[in-house]
Amino acid sequence: MRCGGFHRLRVNLLFGAAQPAGCLRAVRGRLRPASPGWSCTGSRQAASGPPGALRAPGSVMPPCSPSRRPQPCGRASLRLPVRRLQKADFFPPTGGHTMNPLNTAPTHDTGVPPVPPEGSPKSSGQDGTDSTEARRAQFASKAEARKARYEARAAKMAAYSDAMMRESNRIVENIPFGQPILVGHHSERGHRAQIARSHRAMDRSCKAAKLAEYYQRKAEGVGGAGISSDDPDAIEQLRDKARGLQEWQDRAKKINALVRKNDRAGMVALGLTDAQIAEVFTPDYMGRVGIPAYSLQNNLANIKRIEQRIHEIEKRQQRADVEQAGAGYVYFEDVDDNRLGLRFPGKPDAPTRDLLKRHAFKWSPTRNAWVRHLNNAGIYAAQQVRKALDAQAGA
Repeated sequence: MRCGGFHRLRVNLLFGAAQPAGCLRAVRGRLRPASPGWSCTGSRQAASGPPGALRAPGSVMPPCSPSRRPQPCGRASLRLPVRRLQKADFFPPTGGHTMNPLNTAPTHDTGVPPVPPEGSPKSSGQDGTDSTEARRAQFASKAEARKARYEARAAKMAAYSDAMMRESNRIVENIPFGQPILVGHHSERGHRAQIARSHRAMDRSCKAAKLAEYYQRKAEGVGGAGISSDDPDAIEQLRDKARGLQEWQDRAKKINALVRKNDRAGMVALGLTDAQIAEVFTPDYMGRVGIPAYSLQNNLANIKRIEQRIHEIEKRQQRADVEQAGAGYVYFEDVDDNRLGLRFPGKPDAPTRDLLKRHAFKWSPTRNAWVRHLNNAGIYAAQQVRKALDAQAGA
C-alpha cells in the first residue's frame, strides 16, 4: 500500500458511512482511528485491537518508507477513491426481465409455445373464424400492452437518467468549486480521473434522457399513427379514407372548372368562402391559378395506393394458416395474427440469428418465434431464409 501525505478513506455513499481502507496515523498530535492489522508499509500484521480503536500520538507504529515519505507542500490532497455504483444500486431486481426482449421468454429453450393471453380468440379454443368483436378486443389489448411497454421503458430510462446525473454530481462533490488541477501534485491523477468519471456518467444520463423521450413519443403514437393492417376494421377504415380523397378530387376538379370560367357565383354555391375564392384566384410564382395539377396527381396516387392495400388485405384474409416443418425449424403463417415466422426448438446459433436479422425478422417472446408481417415482402424473405437454412442442413 502506498502511503501519502493524507491516507485514503473508502467512503460508502450508499449507506452514508465511512469505513477505514488502509491505515491512519497520528497527525499533529490528534488521535486518529486505525484499521486493525495494517501498517504504513502495507504489510499484514496481527490486529492489536478492535476495529476503529484509537491510537495515542506516542504509540509505536512502523514508519513509512523514507523514499515515499511525503514532503510538506501546504496543499490539501483531492484524492478520494469511492466505490463505483452499479446498475443494481439504482434499480431493484425485476425477476430477470431486461430491456432487450431477445431470449427472455421462459419457454424459449424448451421449444414449448407460451400460453396466449386471456381474452384472445385462440386462448378460448376458437378456430380461425373468430368473431369480429373478439378480434377487435384482441387488437385493443395488444395496443394497450404495447403502449404500456413503451411507457415503462420511458419511465425506466428517465429514472436511470436522473440516477446518472446524481452520480455525476456525487463523483466530484468532494472537489471544491473552482478548484484547479494541481499539476505535479500527487492529487493530479485522481483529480483528472474523477472529472473523467463524472463526464462519463453525465453522458450516460443524456443518452438515457433521449431514449426516454423516444419511448414516450412511441407510447403517444400507439393507436394514432395511421391505419394498422392488424386492425380487424382496417378495410373499412381504408375505404372511408379513399372515399374522402375521391370526394376531394372531384371537388378540386369542379373548382378548377369554375376558375377557368371565372364563375365566382358557382364557387359560392359550392360553399367556398370569400377568402378561399380570393386564394384560388391568386396566381402563384408562375402565374397559375386554381388548385395545382400536382396536388390532383398526388391525391390520385394516394387513392390508388390505398386501393392496392385494400386488395392485399382482402387477399391475405383469404389465405389459410400454414405450418410446415423444415430442417431444424417450423415455418408458420398466422392469418388472424397477421404474422409469419420461424420457430426453433432452442436458441439458434449466431449465424442463424444474423441471417434472420438481415431479412428483418424479429424475436417475439410472446409467440416464441422469429416473426414478420404477413405480406408479400415477408413471404419472400421467409423463402430466402428457408432456402439458406435448408442448404446449411444439407451441407
